[in-house]
Amino acid sequence: MFNAAPEPVRKGGKVKLSGRLSWMRPDRLDAHGLPTALGRRKVVFSFQARGSKKWSYLGSGRTDRYGRFSSRFTARRDGTWRVAFAGDGRLLADSASDYVDVR
Repeated sequence: MFNAAPEPVRKGGKVKLSGRLSWMRPDRLDAHGLPTALGRRKVVFSFQARGSKKWSYLGSGRTDRYGRFSSRFTARRDGTWRVAFAGDGRLLADSASDYVDVR
């Protein structure tokens, strides 16, 4: 789960990137078929301006014990915001993105 809000945002306003990092076994037999939170894991925030092919690194953070994360950044241009988890010895890397219009 990932969201960049508000949409649209005023130029110079703050965009909040928030979500939850979790996993589920392919057989869905654990925890009554519910996703399991990935607590205390590093996530990386990036931005890609509209029309660009380059991602800009914004910083990193950690999930809380429930797998939740959030961070705020200043919106200057239309573009796509992304959060990425690099994976570890057991879990594959994953990312999610959300486009925000700046007015």
